Amino acid sequence: MVTHRRRCGKPTCRWRGRSVAARESTALAFLDGAEAAAASRADLEERLQADARELFRRLYQDHLDLRAQREAWITVHGADGVSRTRVEIEHTRELITVFGQVPLARSPTAGAGSRTCIPATPC
Repeated sequence: MVTHRRRCGKPTCRWRGRSVAARESTALAFLDGAEAAAASRADLEERLQADARELFRRLYQDHLDLRAQREAWITVHGADGVSRTRVEIEHTRELITVFGQVPLARSPTAGAGSRTCIPATPC
């Protein structure tokens, strides 16, 4: 049973990708500029690799944020039999990826006098 929803809470939430677009335009401006023209091939490759990794880290982060917006909040029933209907927002943990570290939103639930549970994690 769905008890709460996040800001959007619908599968039709749209990905905005604003940080990605800004990063992409910065990389394109660099390639078009004097610094890139003067760089050695090795230095240019190193810079592009770092920029690409950051771009993909931001893409991944934006996608995780969109998933969090679309996520439906549900009542969680713990192994102790307690229904947890109160959702605590603004919890995050760091996720290590091949692109770098990204914060991952989590929505633990709690019930009166019971410990907090995170869906997909044993209570």
